[in-house]
Parts: sequence; C-alpha cells; structure tokens
Amino acid sequence: MPAGKWLVLADLHVPFHEPMAVNAAVEYGKSHKVDGVFLLGDFQDCASIGIWHQRKRDWMSEVEATIDMLDWLRSQFPKEKFVYKPGNHEYRLPRYYVSNAPELIESPLTAMETHLDFDGRDIEFLDYNKVVRFGKLPVIHGHEIKHLESAVNPARGLYLKAKSFALCAHCHRTSMHTERDINGKIMTTWSVGCLCDLNPDYFPLCSNANWGFAIIEIERH
Repeated sequence: MPAGKWLVLADLHVPFHEPMAVNAAVEYGKSHKVDGVFLLGDFQDCASIGIWHQRKRDWMSEVEATIDMLDWLRSQFPKEKFVYKPGNHEYRLPRYYVSNAPELIESPLTAMETHLDFDGRDIEFLDYNKVVRFGKLPVIHGHEIKHLESAVNPARGLYLKAKSFALCAHCHRTSMHTERDINGKIMTTWSVGCLCDLNPDYFPLCSNANWGFAIIEIERH
C-alpha cells in the first residue's frame, strides 16, 4: 500500500450497515485528513445469494444499496485513493456462479468489479484472500484464518495463527493482543470492529459485536 494515512472500514454488510456508525467513522477520517480509504471486506452482504437459510432477499436491491454507499463514500473523499479487499461475503458471488451458473464464472461481465463499476468509481479491487501490507503490517479480512474468535478474542487468535503483528476484521469485535518474544521483541495484533447492525436477524441476542474502524499511517521515507 502507498505511504500515507488510511481510513480502514470493515464489515459494513450493506444493506445492513449502521448509518450512525458509518458516518462517525467517515467524519473521523475526514477530520484526520486521510490519504485513502481501505475497504477491508464484507462491504456488500450478498445475503440473497448466501447459503444460509433466511428470508428472501433481493439481489438487485442489495446492488443498488451498495452502489449508493460507494457513491456516498466517494463524495466524502473525492480525491482520496480507494482500495477494496473482498471478504468472505463478497466471495459468495463467485461461489454462487460455481454452483448455479459455472459458464459465467470466467466472464468479466459478471464479476463484482464490473456490476459495481469500480473502474468508473476509481476503486482498486484486490484479489480474494490476498494479504495486504501497510508498510510492515500484514492486513487480512480474517476469514482466511479459521477460528480466530475462539481464542479469548480475535486479536489473540490472530497472533496465535499468524505469529506476527497483524490486523484483521471479520469477527465484528475490536480487540488488541500484545506479546513479547524471548529476544524482547514486542508484537501486537488488532481486530477491527464492524459498521453494521449489531443484532442481525440470524443472531438477535447476546452478540459480542461492536462498532469500530481503524486509522493506519504508513510513514513516508
């Protein structure tokens, strides 16, 4: 990633985003004059093509809501760089094609970056499961490593799996974990909270989710 200050927004799950939380994150990013916005996965929920049993969803309504949110974010950061790393919910689209229309899986016309027109919105869309490095800091969505949330908190789970300082999202919880190795090197891992409904219909009670976002600054040399 290029040097500069980045606003990291994760797990909006549009159209199930929380406008108050999204607006607070955006206002914070604007007040800190970020150089770019990094969308760290699960921006669009893709509920209507998911495998989980739930009430009927409308795919085109989801797409329209996602486009509206992207356009609003671009209006708030008209000159800043946008980078979009897909998460497990975006992966529902190619998985849907594999299961239901395999002849479309290789077509660029059916790709998410096409129907959301990332080129027209000047958004760089990264490959699935890609590790992104902010300077020396590895950043993933979190679904790439299983069972992060089972180790006390997501940040500790990330440390135990990655054996490195790192940052993730996915678990919808903010957390931080720090350890020092035998040589005295300090390593910290972080998990970023979500910006969506904290009590969705599939998990209406006792959710440990909380809203959150991050600012990462890559030093210029």
